Amino acid sequence: MNKVTTMVFAFVLALTFSTAAHAAPNTNWEPSRGVGFAVGPTTGLGISFAIDSPRIGLQVTGFPAWVETGGMLNAGVNVKFHGWSNDKIGFFGSVGMAAIMMGGVYTECSEDGAPEMISAQGTVLPGTDNGGCVDIFDGVSALFVGGGGGFQLTPHPSFMLRLDIPVAFRYSGEDDMGVIVIPSLSLLHRW
Repeated sequence: MNKVTTMVFAFVLALTFSTAAHAAPNTNWEPSRGVGFAVGPTTGLGISFAIDSPRIGLQVTGFPAWVETGGMLNAGVNVKFHGWSNDKIGFFGSVGMAAIMMGGVYTECSEDGAPEMISAQGTVLPGTDNGGCVDIFDGVSALFVGGGGGFQLTPHPSFMLRLDIPVAFRYSGEDDMGVIVIPSLSLLHRW
């Protein structure tokens, strides 16, 4: 990662934390809970539960999807620091992290009847040599950590939409890391 990206990433995180540290509790943010769906690098992907107080909010998201041959597992946590708001819209700073793991099992066969170790990324599953074919697990994982700011719309007292624009550091291995800016979106039913 070059120096400019590192400085931008550090600046956004510092701005998020300084805003949170100096923000006074806002009486327009009512305590609430919400359940819905979220997608984004600092919220995670899947079913989401959120709890808000007048000053801070916490959102936890996750979704497992696995079948016999593979699937994915997502998890995320996001903390919001509330700023200005009224009955319909509110602004906030946030910091969060999410992880994703995806993988699958496939069968690899050799033409001469002897199993080959073909996949450099995959792992041959033990005990799967069945006449020249082996089962190979091939998977990827990624970790996202970042902060940013966004707004929350409440068109109806029981519905909210959150849009957050974070600057997130992505790590998928020593050869695959970087900084991304991808919006996080949450649709929640609240009570």
